[in-house]
Amino acid sequence: MSAQEEMANTGKVLSFLREWDHGNGRVLSSFLVQNAGKTSYELERQFAQAASLFLAFTGSN
Repeated sequence: MSAQEEMANTGKVLSFLREWDHGNGRVLSSFLVQNAGKTSYELERQFAQAASLFLAFTGSN
């Protein structure tokens, strides 16, 4: 994955976490729609940094 793709995916994860933090009930539905048809490998690649970002995000609150 290129650095540009990684930064784009990081932005998507941060956006997702912000929406989640605001308690928006559409988060799960939106995630499912946006990622329909992707394999687990594709999702893993897309969200490779998500765990680190999630921990950083939750640790800062």
